[in-house]
Formats: sequence, structure tokens, C-alpha cells
Amino acid sequence: MRPYVGSRGALGCAAASAACFALAQPPTGLWPLAFVALAPLLVALAGRDLVARAKLGALCGSLAALAVAVGPAATGAAEFSGRPWWQAWIATALVGQLFGGVGFAVFAALAGDPLRAPLGRAALRAGLAFAAAELVRSTMLGGLPWLLLAHALAASPHLLGLAPLGGVGLLSAWLAAIALAIARTLVGPARARAAVSALVLLAVGTGVASLPSDANVAVRRADAATKPAGALRVGLVQPALPMAQWSDPARTSATVDHLVALSSVAARAQAIDLLVWPENAIQALLPANDAQVEKALRALGGDVSHLLLGAPRYDPARPTERFNAALLYRGAREPVAIHDKTRLLPFFEATPAWLARGDAGLTAGRSPAVLRGDERISIGALLCYEVLFPAVAQRQVRDGATLLVNLSNDAWFAASGGAEQHFAAAVVLAATFARPLLRATPSGVTAAVAASGRVVARLPADRPGTLVVDVFPSFVQTPAARLGDAPAWVALGLATLWTCVTPARSRA
Repeated sequence: MRPYVGSRGALGCAAASAACFALAQPPTGLWPLAFVALAPLLVALAGRDLVARAKLGALCGSLAALAVAVGPAATGAAEFSGRPWWQAWIATALVGQLFGGVGFAVFAALAGDPLRAPLGRAALRAGLAFAAAELVRSTMLGGLPWLLLAHALAASPHLLGLAPLGGVGLLSAWLAAIALAIARTLVGPARARAAVSALVLLAVGTGVASLPSDANVAVRRADAATKPAGALRVGLVQPALPMAQWSDPARTSATVDHLVALSSVAARAQAIDLLVWPENAIQALLPANDAQVEKALRALGGDVSHLLLGAPRYDPARPTERFNAALLYRGAREPVAIHDKTRLLPFFEATPAWLARGDAGLTAGRSPAVLRGDERISIGALLCYEVLFPAVAQRQVRDGATLLVNLSNDAWFAASGGAEQHFAAAVVLAATFARPLLRATPSGVTAAVAASGRVVARLPADRPGTLVVDVFPSFVQTPAARLGDAPAWVALGLATLWTCVTPARSRA
């Protein structure tokens, strides 16, 4: 079978898919384009052999990364590292080409010829191929699951119904199958049947009633007069301090005073069960600087039952190792529970193992921990970058976490849109595990997300304040929590096997 479109047309189709992918994602957020983003690329794959398909996929993924991911990443890298902007742009562009290009190349290679097979088989293969490709991108060289296709749906939580069944992989497979049906609607035989199939796939995915009701695992803005029975009253503090102060360990005392002042305003109006400060709220190393925590707890007094904050720490038993940690306090100087960040930001918090020589910066935590306070509080704390990796939250949920809390610092992104991109992953994660997810950051996005993925409340960016919400912990164990990445690995195996056993003439 000859290619359906020529070389120039194929390049144009790859560019069109890249543009749709980029526009569907934050900060533009034209999420309906997520359903059609892969369709032009699939048209271009028709009639081409495996190598040609992989090349077109690599081009599409590279262009998509350049269009939507590299700018925010370069802004954050330059701010975080203090490097010149041009160095950050070159470095992040290369990373974007690697992960974006490889991910889409794997999809295009494994998707086969979208016009040759019967419609049902072609749609199934496209879905398996895309789930496999995003798994590769999420695990290769440590993984970089930034802006997966399904993250575009965070802006429309009623479309996240498949997330509890199979997580972000199933959502992305669903989008790829719909895109295949749309591609067959545009070109090839049986166009009317393909259009009907696309509508049926859309209806099935949106009609899945697998999520718990918000009435059962709700998040809502707090009413100072009444707290519903069984709810936790949680305060999320956004200090909105200049980064020069926030990131300076020598100014920790002034930062703590500011956080206490913001917290006290809310705590005086209503007793707080859990107060959440952002990642690295205390920049000074703990426990050497426990006096700062003690000062904060003393100032907050009995109005706050538990304080959760981020800080760098070391273990006195292993003083040469430093951790980025989330620490839960209950009215005493010593934390009652600690979670050490298990997924460190490559090149900034730690050098990847395949490049590390000597001191690699921070030490990764050995396993995700559940932070338990009194009988009501069981928290899965996710430190910044960890929210991109569902395996961290899955372990916490399976170990008993009834609430997810993301302590992050997105101020490095400035106005580039990176904070919204990061938040989109958190929204999909909440729906995947049917857990309320609360987020505290220095400057935004600070927000409360219900177990359905619905954003209940958020603070304006770059403005100080405390968002107080009532949260009902969730005890639901979704299929995604039980299975984890297993379905995606099955998809990778099936898509690879399908490609290997396809007769050579069908790959040509």
C-alpha cells in the first residue's frame, strides 16, 4: 500500500498534531483538541513502514515539546539554577527532543498502518500503542511524564471517568482510539461507520460511572460556623514571598514569622485540624534548626492540631545524607511522621544515576510513607515533582492514605504556564485514586481538588493568603490503585507483539 499522503503532506500532518497537542494543554487549555491531536499524525502514518512511521512520530513529539513544554521548563531551570537563559533553553530543548521525540516515535511505530486493519482492531492497536508510548516516556532514564495527553482533560473533570479504572494510561489510550476513528472518518473506507465509532467511544468514556460521588468524598470551602461531622478542616497557606527570601536559609526566621502570621488569621477564626505549609517552607536544615519549628508551633498554640510542612533534613544516624522531606507535627517539636521525597528532580536535586559521579546532591527516600497523626489523619504527601508519578501515590493509598497533599514550589516557572501544567497532573491524580488532593505552594497554584478531579477552590496566584476547606477523607480503593502500571506494561507487551507478528507486507 502506498502512503496516503506525500512527504510534504506527512510533515504537515505531524506539525498539525504537534500544534493540536500543544494547544490542548495548559496554559492555552483548549482541551477538546486532545481528542483530535493524534488524528493528523495517524493519517500521515498510512501506507508507511515502521521506520518511516517512527521518524514522523519523533518529529511530531519534538515539535510538541518545543511548542508547549520547553518554554516553561527553560524558565524554571534558569530561575532554579541561576544559569543564563540561553543555556537553560538549549538544555531543556534537548531533553524535550529526547522524551517527546522518543515517546511519539514509539507510538507511531507500534500503531501500525491505521488504514489497513479493520476499524475495531486499528482503534485497539492505536490505544495500546499510545498507552505503551507514555509508559516508555514515564520510565525511560528515570522518566519525565510531564504533559501526558490525558493531562489536557484536567480542565474538564467530567471526562476523567476512566481514570479510576486504569489511570492516565487508560485515558490516553481512549483518546488515541478516538483519534484513530476520527482519522478514519477523514480518510479511507467506511467513513460514516468510523464517525459513529468515534461518537460511541466518546460516549462510553464519558459515561463511565466509576467515580465516587463528591457528596461522599467532598471538599468544600469552610464555613467558620459549622464543620460537618467526619470532615477535616484544613488550611493551605500561600505566603507569596519574593523568591530571594523564600529560597534563602539565612532568612528562615522571617519566612516562618510570615507563615505564622498568615496561618494565625485563619486559625483564630476557626480551629484548624491540619495546617499545610509549602515545600521547603523552612529552608534551614532540620533537625539542626528545630528551634524554628518550635517557634512556629508555640505561636500557633492550640488553634492548630497538626502542622504539615516541607523542609530539608538529615538523619542523625546518617548525617552525610540530606533529604527533601514532608514533616507532620502534632503540637511537639519532634515530627510524628516523615516522608522523604522519593522522586528527585533530575540535574537539580540529584544527578541521574547513569550520569552521577561522586556527590549527587540530595538522597532519595527509600519508599513513599504515609503520614499519620491522630485517628482522623492519614496523609499521602507528594513533594512537588512526585505528583507526576502515580506509583508514589498508589503506594501511599494502598498503605492507607485517605488524603493526598501536594507540597510544591512552582514559583520558578514565573508566568510561563508551567505551574498550570504541573497542577493538571495533580488533578488527574486525584481522580485516578479517588482521593481529595490539597495543594500548597509559595505563590500558586494553591488549591483544593475533590476526589472526582473537580477543582473546588484555589487562591489567586502571587497573593498571600490561607485557603480553608473542609475535607472528607476517602477510603475507596480504585482498580487503578490496585493495579498500578500493570495495564500499561500489558499494553506495551501486546503492542510490541502485535507489531512483531504483523506480516512484513503489512508493515511496508
